[in-house]
Amino acid sequence: MDLFENISKKIFVVLILSLMLIFSAFKVQAEEQAPTHLPQFNPYWYPSDAIYGFVKGCWEKMESTEELNEFWPAELQSICGCILDNMRIMITWNQFVSEWAGTLKGEKAQIAASYTNMCVQRAFQIKQLEKEMKKNESGN
Repeated sequence: MDLFENISKKIFVVLILSLMLIFSAFKVQAEEQAPTHLPQFNPYWYPSDAIYGFVKGCWEKMESTEELNEFWPAELQSICGCILDNMRIMITWNQFVSEWAGTLKGEKAQIAASYTNMCVQRAFQIKQLEKEMKKNESGN
């Protein structure tokens, strides 16, 4: 066996081992990184019918609230969407279904009220800015 043949065998073995190591690293990395863009892998994904149902129920309740009577239905729907968007950031779908159904109490009620207040205040601010913009456009 000459020196060249011996070195060739070693290079071949090292190459094969390197490829095995690289492929196994890719496999481990792929298993660790579940594709969060697919709903079944993203725990914060909510089904669209649940989103629609939440916004519809919320909007119908808010529509009968005297303090919010200056808002159009589309604006109330936007407020309700804002509330749910904020909740979806911190509450998984499974938690929402199992722990947030029915009448909310304690910490959950405070969280929901906080998001509601934040979204309503934001809607009032937008409405105020729109009034100011119209006023500026008319020159008054």
